[in-house]
Amino acid sequence: MYLDSSSMEVEDAEKLTGNSIPLCNLERPAFKLWLVRELQSILLMEDVQLIVEHLLGCLLQQTGAIKKLGTQVAAAHVMEIIKSSVFLYTGKHSKRLALEALKFIQANLTLEAYDLLQETGPSIDTPDVTCDFHDS
Repeated sequence: MYLDSSSMEVEDAEKLTGNSIPLCNLERPAFKLWLVRELQSILLMEDVQLIVEHLLGCLLQQTGAIKKLGTQVAAAHVMEIIKSSVFLYTGKHSKRLALEALKFIQANLTLEAYDLLQETGPSIDTPDVTCDFHDS
């Protein structure tokens, strides 16, 4: 579902980065699946597992200290980690990938539910961003 940069308005980016994210959302299996799919789309290659593991490792390492202090992390901080972790691989697409990743993380939905939300637009209510929802 990788979209070109013209599809996200500047206000949406500001809204996304002004929020905080539950740390447990970074560890959801659906986030890893989403990353694989998006990186495959950007890089036009099937095997992106090493890049995904690198990105997730950077996220978990950089947010590890925050986890000791609380359960939330600033979305802007997560976005910067994602951008810097994948820039070598995705170049000019790293900012867009980071913004789309924030949208997915904050939606706290399964991959299928998120895709449905993207297809139908904002008419579907997204749940509060809590750790109560765990995908299987």
